[in-house]
Amino acid sequence: MELDRLFADYGALDASVKYFQGKFSYTYDDKGRIAVPAEFRSVLDTIQPESSVLALTLWREDDLVGIEAFPELFFNVEARLINMSDPKRRHEFGTKYFLITIDNQGRILIPQYLAKEADLTKGCRMTIDGNTETFVFYRTNPKS
Repeated sequence: MELDRLFADYGALDASVKYFQGKFSYTYDDKGRIAVPAEFRSVLDTIQPESSVLALTLWREDDLVGIEAFPELFFNVEARLINMSDPKRRHEFGTKYFLITIDNQGRILIPQYLAKEADLTKGCRMTIDGNTETFVFYRTNPKS
């Protein structure tokens, strides 16, 4: 299968080109978009050269709430591993993720649900942390 070949190709890549590493700061713009760091777009181009799609989901760690992004390839693998005959699991999976395309300027539009849950407001600063095979966006100075 194509997905098996793509995942095998990913496993064969050198670690220096397939992992999201680093910390960045960007502004959440007035249209609800955030830039994906050029370094991360380069990793995505290596992992999935024919796709600029990310899967986004809510992320929580301690008191932080943000958005986790990962390549479409990993989303497809997870989708295949889930027992889709179980209606509850199918519903949870279908409502947990948002597939988003990176635009020509390297930005993604954050779905309103995720923006609200992550307390994003227009003009707020966001931190973007590489997390090996995923990366996370969160408000730099969360409201108290």
